Amino acid sequence: MSGWDAWTKNLADAGFQGACIVDRSSYAVLAQHGDHIPRGYKDEEGNDVNENTYLAANWDDQFTSCKFNQVRYMVVRKDSDRLIGKKGDLGLFMFKLNTIFLIGVCNNTKLGFENGNLAIGNVFDKLKEAKV
Repeated sequence: MSGWDAWTKNLADAGFQGACIVDRSSYAVLAQHGDHIPRGYKDEEGNDVNENTYLAANWDDQFTSCKFNQVRYMVVRKDSDRLIGKKGDLGLFMFKLNTIFLIGVCNNTKLGFENGNLAIGNVFDKLKEAKV
């Protein structure tokens, strides 16, 4: 168990159906809950998709959707270190810190979008305070 596992467990305990922590320099998955990780695959049109490109992108740019765990989310809010998306009952929360990405997916009918935002926001704040 890595030192990062406690953070994804915290999100699992809060009710997230999936979460992961990804290294910003290598894009290696450092910890995960469920099978929610950035993936590479061919989409329904046969195009190559590398979901790490959404992590590497400048989040201030004008993209309106992003793919994570083979789901396309509509971006509802983003700034330089935070991206929030929705797809049906799923909520996607992505955060950039100094050395990692913190990513969580919740089912809004079970956890609730606002409760999910609060739970992962608290984890983000603690990691940011630790200068991760």
